[in-house]
Amino acid sequence: MKKALLPLMIFTLALTPLKVALACVDNFLWSPKRFWTIDYQLELIQKSIATTPAQLYEEQYKHLEVSEDLTQEKEKLAMKELLTGDVQKAVTMFLDLENSNPEYAFAASLGTAYELSGDNQNALKWIKEGVKKNPASHYGTEWLHVAILEAKINLEKDPGYYAEKSVLDMPKRLPADPDDIFANFNGQNFNRMQVETALAYQLYERTLFVKPEDVVVADLLYSLSRISGNKNDFKSAFAFLRLAKEYGFKDEKRWKDSLSCFKEKQYAIETLQPLIMTGLAGTLFLLTILFVWKDRRKRGA
Repeated sequence: MKKALLPLMIFTLALTPLKVALACVDNFLWSPKRFWTIDYQLELIQKSIATTPAQLYEEQYKHLEVSEDLTQEKEKLAMKELLTGDVQKAVTMFLDLENSNPEYAFAASLGTAYELSGDNQNALKWIKEGVKKNPASHYGTEWLHVAILEAKINLEKDPGYYAEKSVLDMPKRLPADPDDIFANFNGQNFNRMQVETALAYQLYERTLFVKPEDVVVADLLYSLSRISGNKNDFKSAFAFLRLAKEYGFKDEKRWKDSLSCFKEKQYAIETLQPLIMTGLAGTLFLLTILFVWKDRRKRGA
C-alpha cells in the first residue's frame, strides 16, 4: 500500500505552481500611506496625471485650517503661490521660511519651487539639503529626486543625453532575485523594492506638475514598466509602457523589445504553464490509477 501512495504524493506535488524564471511637496494629505505595499500604484499615478496643481490646492489646501502660528500661515500662502500663482514669489516665500526656520520641509519645498521655476541647479542644492536633514523623507525615495535633477541638468547641456541611456542605471537584464541589485546611484545599491518604491512615489508626485511630453518622466515610466514586468505584474507593465510612450519615450527598439518580452512572459505564465500543469497532472493521475490497479491485481493473484 505504501508503494501505491508514492505516485499519489508525486501527483499532489505536481499541482504546486511552477516558478517561471518632480516635485517634493511636503504634503501628508496627498501622500498615501503604505504606498508600495498595496497594489494600486498605477491607479495613483494615473490619478496624478489627470490632476492639476490648482485642483490639488482646491481639494487639499484651500480649506486647510492653520493655527495662530504665523509660520503655518506663511507656509500655506507659499503653497498657494506654488500651486496656483507665481512660482518665483513662492521661491522667495519658501526661502524666507527656510532662513527663519531651517527645517527639512522648507528645504524640500524650496527645492521644488526652484525646480518649477526652471532653476535646476538651485533645486538640486536644496533637495540635497533636505535629504541631509531627513534621509528618510518621502519614504526614503529622495535619492531618486536627486538623480532626476542631475538628469535634467544633463539635458540642459545636451538634449540628446538620454537617447540611448536611462536616468537610472539598471541592468539590461533584471535579476530574478528581488534582493539583488536593481540600480546603483552615487555608490549606493538598491534592490527591486527600493527601486520600485522610488519610481512609483516620485512619479506619483512628479506627474502632478509634469504633463506629456517629458523625456525624464517618459524614461522613469519605462523603468517602472520593467520592474512591473520583472515581478509578473503584466497589467501595470503594459500600462506603464503605454504611459512612457505618451510622455514621449523615443527609443522605439527598446520599447518594442520590452513589449514583446512582456507578451512572451505573460503567455508562458498565464497560458503555457497552466496547460503544462494540467497535462502533467492528468498524466500523473492516470499513472497513479494504473499503478494502483496493477498493485491490486498483483496482491489479488
